[in-house]
Amino acid sequence: FIERYQKSDFVLTCRTLSYQDAAWQLDGIAAYTLAPFDSEKIQRFIAAWYAELARRGVLSALDAAELSARLGEAVKLPDLGRLAPTPLLLTAMAVVHTNRGRLPDARARLYEETVDLLLWHREELKTRRLRELLATVGLAETDLKRVLSHVAFEAHGEAVPEDGSSLAGIEEHRVEGALAAIHPEKRGRDWAHDVVEA
Repeated sequence: FIERYQKSDFVLTCRTLSYQDAAWQLDGIAAYTLAPFDSEKIQRFIAAWYAELARRGVLSALDAAELSARLGEAVKLPDLGRLAPTPLLLTAMAVVHTNRGRLPDARARLYEETVDLLLWHREELKTRRLRELLATVGLAETDLKRVLSHVAFEAHGEAVPEDGSSLAGIEEHRVEGALAAIHPEKRGRDWAHDVVEA
């Protein structure tokens, strides 16, 4: 695509962990890593997030201002403050805060609420498909959540953080294997693949 439209400018983005694999790296394309947000950028992000929700009519200007101030204070808490400089995690915080009106005070609870929002409340069509796949084999949302939590726990235990954080990459085949293991017939690799796709 880039070769075809050589007069255009392109910005390609992905998670840092995804781009470490040489097979995914693009020749001739300069690679940069986003710098963590400082406290000023964190506060600007929060203000812009809620200003946009007010502009779109999702929230009143008064509610947006109140939520913006509350999130601005919440990200100063020690456990959450370590996450806020990462743009992806700050976005997750803003999504949870917008939908719940508050942030949990612990990182593990933030991750749990983010997963709940993304899995079950984000896109109705995908959510319906996911619930259907679980129902076809007699499983529930809690079964899926338990498996994902276990895989995430193992991955974080194996991660060797360079900067004191504990972010971990989880390969798709690992999730599929864990899901196939809870299939009632213990051979649900196709089913597990469909769940991951959903």
